[in-house]
Amino acid sequence: MSMKSKRANLHLFKGCLLLLFLVGLVYNLLTIHKLAEFSSFVQFSIENQDSQLDGKRAHELLQKNETLTEGFSMVIWGRKGEESLVAKELGNSAETQVFALQGNSQILFPNSPGLLPDNQKECLISSALATKLFGSTQVKGLALIYQKKTYQVLAVVPSSHSFFVYEARNKEVTGLNRLTLLSKEHTNKPLLKETLGERLGVTGQVLDYDIYRIFLLFVNTLLLFFMVAVSTWQLFFATKSIFQQRKLTKEWSLRCLFWLLLLVVCYFLVKKTQISSEYLPTKMSDFAFFESLGKRMIDNSRLLLQSAKYPGEFHYIEGLLKTVVVTGALLIVSLIHTLKKWLIKLIK
Repeated sequence: MSMKSKRANLHLFKGCLLLLFLVGLVYNLLTIHKLAEFSSFVQFSIENQDSQLDGKRAHELLQKNETLTEGFSMVIWGRKGEESLVAKELGNSAETQVFALQGNSQILFPNSPGLLPDNQKECLISSALATKLFGSTQVKGLALIYQKKTYQVLAVVPSSHSFFVYEARNKEVTGLNRLTLLSKEHTNKPLLKETLGERLGVTGQVLDYDIYRIFLLFVNTLLLFFMVAVSTWQLFFATKSIFQQRKLTKEWSLRCLFWLLLLVVCYFLVKKTQISSEYLPTKMSDFAFFESLGKRMIDNSRLLLQSAKYPGEFHYIEGLLKTVVVTGALLIVSLIHTLKKWLIKLIK
């Protein structure tokens, strides 16, 4: 193979690698932006570790919340575990995750009609469970039997996870150990725990998912600007050689196109990104702020592993994990790309 052919193959490989890098960054940024939609619906989740609530106590808390001047839009819920349900008409049975709740169910399932507190005979089921029991997702109005009680399907929630959700007000329904609130603008999450304790007498911990999203956004932004710097440097030397040869080359055109694509991505990133002030230090030398933020991330990670989760949180976690994997791959690629000369010398 001639030197010219080797150089052409090398440029092709570099171009494909850089394009793959750009696609990975765009995928990450789109995923992180999508995760922001989740946090706008469910901003705060609180794990009540001292005592689990029953249906009656949860109802009393909701009534107390309604009397407050600045009450929260919230739902109290708990995961009952995996239990058996039966389709009344067909007689089919299936094991599924059961969730009991009190309050605004649309906080957890924003695209579904809310369960009415006065009607405890309706339920929500996932599309996965509907397919298991009825062989179809068009099951609105059909009946299910759970613990010898009949429930009518109000709506089917699109999800690959199998679950059943019902309104629980009786004292016999226990294990309601999560309290989720609709986000409010300019709400300080670290102070939310104290606010709930003072107003409603609820104790627990705040689960702040935005910390992970902001952290991944920061890492991917650094990667993106690193690629802009490298591309600008390469484009500078390519342009310099063009002035010397007085001839445009295909390599220069491709580098220029890639550089412009990176700038477009940077523009949309800056335009679309909104970060709460609580995640930004007043000055970069505020080490106490970064120490506190790191501690919150560790505490949140521990609570995230220990606490019950509803299907929306599973989708959020899956999105985070995918972004972590892609980010890790991009970091490795960028490290190899940066240290390739030293690596070649070491191999030789």
